[in-house]
Amino acid sequence: MTVVFAGSFNPLTNGHLDIIKRSTKMYDKVVIVVTLNQKKKQINLKKIQNLIEKTIIDNNLDNIYVDVWDGLIVDYMQKYKFNYLLRSLRNCNDFNYECDMQSYNKGLNNSIEIIYLIANPKYMHLSSSGVLEICKYDITKVKDLVPKPIYEYLKEEYENI
Repeated sequence: MTVVFAGSFNPLTNGHLDIIKRSTKMYDKVVIVVTLNQKKKQINLKKIQNLIEKTIIDNNLDNIYVDVWDGLIVDYMQKYKFNYLLRSLRNCNDFNYECDMQSYNKGLNNSIEIIYLIANPKYMHLSSSGVLEICKYDITKVKDLVPKPIYEYLKEEYENI
């Protein structure tokens, strides 16, 4: 069975990576779909895709495909005939947000089943937005929050600011 894990992953955090690793043990194939988040300053989707692919290689994960999509995830899933969407939950705020998103997604494509994984407690505080905020002040403080390829990229981007 194949599952789709979609997000902006801007940047991919160790929390995301933990969900990816856990999902590879449950599904034959995991399709990570990098999507545009209109609320965030987004780097190039292909760049994020390449960084995630490097992270996947560094972690010896082999049943993963990384793709990009500039549109609704339900349209992606319908186009490629995927039925299972993986989402992660860190806290009650995520739960409330995901309940709303499930209503939208199921309303647009009722054949989608949405599966939720609760974040590992050590990553429940971790968010991409939080990582980017810390980067503005001290890039070295995010070294343990993101995978190595992501840290190297962020270091290049933020070191001279």
